[in-house]
Amino acid sequence: MHLVWQSFRTGDANIYWKSFDGTSWSGSVAVTSHEASGWRPAIAIDSQDRVLVAYDSYRRSDYDVFLWILDDGRLSPEHPIADSARFEARATVAVDRQDRAWVPWDDQGPAWALDMPAWDLTATSGDWGPPAPWRKEGSAGQKVSLRYSQRIGVAVFAGGQRRIPKDALKQSPDGNFALSYEIPEMTIDASGAPRLFLRRWVPRNDGSSMAELPAAWNLHSMTYTGGAGSNFAFSDPSLEPLMEIYQGCRLSYEASGAPRAGRSDRHAAGLARSALAKGLKVGFIASSGHRSTHISYAAGPSREDIFTALGKRRAFAATDTVVLDSRAGEAITGDWVRSRTLPQLHVAVRGTGPRHSVQVIRDGVQVIRDGVQVYTAGPAEPGTRQESFTFLNSEADAGER
Repeated sequence: MHLVWQSFRTGDANIYWKSFDGTSWSGSVAVTSHEASGWRPAIAIDSQDRVLVAYDSYRRSDYDVFLWILDDGRLSPEHPIADSARFEARATVAVDRQDRAWVPWDDQGPAWALDMPAWDLTATSGDWGPPAPWRKEGSAGQKVSLRYSQRIGVAVFAGGQRRIPKDALKQSPDGNFALSYEIPEMTIDASGAPRLFLRRWVPRNDGSSMAELPAAWNLHSMTYTGGAGSNFAFSDPSLEPLMEIYQGCRLSYEASGAPRAGRSDRHAAGLARSALAKGLKVGFIASSGHRSTHISYAAGPSREDIFTALGKRRAFAATDTVVLDSRAGEAITGDWVRSRTLPQLHVAVRGTGPRHSVQVIRDGVQVIRDGVQVYTAGPAEPGTRQESFTFLNSEADAGER
């Protein structure tokens, strides 16, 4: 076991390390000895049992982030990770399977929060920098721009070199999300991908009144994949049986080129069809707060019945109160079955208006039948709202679907 901590034993705040071998503690080693002090140490161990410690120190009248490595009892030089004129502090560190050290930190503007007065709500103007342009004129929030300059920086240290990931973190969250986020915690998930946890400051009103709670902290996590969005590098089916496939006020997240999908392929790796291509067994819902809905096949109307059904993926997304009943033998929507013969899919559909078509998609491809790429379920009289059919894909081969 390895331990790092901050001590004032020499008068300055410096960082120390020691280890426990199961029987006794080693002697302590001073990681820092600078008169500018060392703060907020974070520790990680790589596959070669090297100890990596990230911390910040007040140098050149601002906080900077450094990394120290203990290798077989030898202390490395101090490696600068973030050493600009900006406020860079509160770092954490995690080591991936390639022994690369991922170091995120709080990244604010120059002289951020230094020598500033308290937030005086009775003052006619604040002295904490220029007001944020998106705040209401004359509001209390306009007097304090402190929360609106908080960002997170990320660097990777490997082979004695510091590298910056291809896409800056600020490019991943959308504009509303990126107003203020801080306190990063980096981990490596079960798939080996770096996963970042952070908290976001969310205004609850325009700042003109303190009668209501002015803001709240929300916790978020994101996996670094070289770009924005998810790629389903890690998924726990016991915790994530469902994914949102549609929002009525926004987009469809089914697949690139699908109806109502986005115009860009930037997030294609995070769409529903990508999850299925990876073999994930997920059900689908729609955001019921955005002019769409989802239906669950539950044993009863209680909260427990509904959540049990959702946990078994027995749900589908819709734009209205549509009924879609699909079965294969005794199995219904969401079930996983094993069969020695080609299963027949029995489908019953009832909509709120005339049906246009029914598409059957297998392995990300629209199933071909009678030379027609999109399988339309039989002829329908004009104005038909419901129908049923049986579908058998005779070209299917063995394997998991």
